[in-house]
Amino acid sequence: LESSAVSRLHSATMTCAIFDSPTGLIGYTTDIEGDLSLWQRTIEISQVLCRNPDSSLGLRDGTHFVFGGDVVDHGPGDLQILEDLLSLKRAYPDRVHFIVGNRDVNKLRLPVELHEGFCKQWPLSKHPGVYWLGEDKSPAKCLTDEEVLQDTGAHRLKWILRETMGAPSAFEARREGLSKRSGEGGEGDISDDAVVESFLSCVQPGGLLFEYLALAQLALLLGDTLFVHAGLPRKGEHWCPGWLPGTVPKENLPLRDWVESLADFKTSNLEQMAASYSGEPVLEAWSMKGGYDHVQPGSALLQYMMRDMPDKT
Repeated sequence: LESSAVSRLHSATMTCAIFDSPTGLIGYTTDIEGDLSLWQRTIEISQVLCRNPDSSLGLRDGTHFVFGGDVVDHGPGDLQILEDLLSLKRAYPDRVHFIVGNRDVNKLRLPVELHEGFCKQWPLSKHPGVYWLGEDKSPAKCLTDEEVLQDTGAHRLKWILRETMGAPSAFEARREGLSKRSGEGGEGDISDDAVVESFLSCVQPGGLLFEYLALAQLALLLGDTLFVHAGLPRKGEHWCPGWLPGTVPKENLPLRDWVESLADFKTSNLEQMAASYSGEPVLEAWSMKGGYDHVQPGSALLQYMMRDMPDKT
């Protein structure tokens, strides 16, 4: 997939980050994190969402719906929820809006950190861990000696999810979700390798989570209401819009300029990632050092969705 595919996806679905005069009710939910029961209950009580006779998700006339991010992680329904959301967005492109969540973005680490070249460069026994946790949470400190020696993709992914993404149940939840979707046998019939491949394919261009992120915004302005995930850029003790990362960071941007600039920033970072997947492996992951200017493509987006910089600011 060429990097421009991200831009084509945006233009094809008429996605934008600013809507001046939305009319009708605006429905909002966030942080479903793979909990299919919670998602179904949300639809049942919603004043804007509904199930159509063919079981597809519908949007009531004259309304908007905003999903606030964090589609994935703890429950086995994340793939189904992603399919629901993307189908809804395709049907109502100007009235359905997605926000980028930290749990969605951090999965973009996986194509680098599970790549064969990276794994050879950093066997689990020598992997230093992630910058925000330090060596105390390195694979050698968290996994058994046998797991470190075997050094499989599944062991790596389980460590990444459990220790660095705050998602200890995500690996088995994905196995359960894949089993239910296959309609055959039990969870034991879904191999570790199949779970790893599912996580990887989901964040490749064309995958469900990559497509969600391509259609989502870091900030959304509906009339006079600003939607973001978790917080705003921090300046000293205050949180305020207007700051944009870059070689020379911008400050105090007017609100509309900031929202539009963040949309361009996110798209540019996704295009970098998409273009890099067929190239040479990155041998030092962003998660090991951090920073907006790390060599890993798309590192600025990963850093933007983190709370702290490597220097703890």
